[in-house]
Amino acid sequence: MVSCFNLRPIKTVNKASDSPKWDASCIALRTQSELEAELKKTRIIKKGAGRKTKLSFEEQILLTLIYLRQLTTFQLLGIQFGVSETTVNDTFNYWFPLLGKLLPPSLFEQVKKRI
Repeated sequence: MVSCFNLRPIKTVNKASDSPKWDASCIALRTQSELEAELKKTRIIKKGAGRKTKLSFEEQILLTLIYLRQLTTFQLLGIQFGVSETTVNDTFNYWFPLLGKLLPPSLFEQVKKRI
């Protein structure tokens, strides 16, 4: 199973441009312009700082897929995963467009018609 969840740059640095190279498996989730913008950022806060997520990446994708398959309420999903309804809503709205890029168009269109 290929993991697309590692969005950190690889430690090696290209000597010509002195910018880190991105893991090829992550490019499926981000567009080239987003990657370029990320590389140009001047960080004020240390990378990795901030609030930790309540759900792992696997749980976030599972939550999204369960919603798409069963069309249950965000409130019920929040109870099942032990998070708030707002967290479920934010998680779904983050992963839905990304999964739309990865799923075959025919399957994704079927899901969009049901929602």
